[in-house]
Amino acid sequence: MTRISVDPRPLGWTDPVTGVSSTFRPHGPWRAVGVPETSRTEGDDGPRCAVRLFVRRHVAGRACWTVDDVVRAALAGWPDARLGGEPGFWLREGVFHDRKDGAGSEEDGVQLIVVSEPGAPSKQFERSGVVLAERIAEALQVDCVVGELQRNGLQVKTFGVAPRERVARKWKVVQGG
Repeated sequence: MTRISVDPRPLGWTDPVTGVSSTFRPHGPWRAVGVPETSRTEGDDGPRCAVRLFVRRHVAGRACWTVDDVVRAALAGWPDARLGGEPGFWLREGVFHDRKDGAGSEEDGVQLIVVSEPGAPSKQFERSGVVLAERIAEALQVDCVVGELQRNGLQVKTFGVAPRERVARKWKVVQGG
């Protein structure tokens, strides 16, 4: 039995537009949506990519969305993302810690992890992850969904998608302790 490598630890980044430094710190149990629990550790036929999406549950400083709302938005966006097969991902709740000019704030959020099929082209999978992030951002009208592309558990890039921009922005990644 082999393991599919995905790094689910905290991640930090700096928004290139606003200059806000953020960290997402996960907590609580994992929840499988549409995937059997055993698929995390069985049957690895080659290199895999993963996209982690970080979704805030607040809009304009107000708690607006439940975890189930985030799940519904991800499931609804799945066909447009062309990720293939039945929708399936893992999610875990957590907290966003934001800091700018010495002031800090916290917001509840969710981390979603989608793992590619073995041998799937990474560029195509990355585009699919960006489309899924767009659909979630549009459905929930959050300021931005942050995504991270990994290859075999190693970070390749971090991106941000805002609902009205429809364009992935590149982010400066900071150490996510």
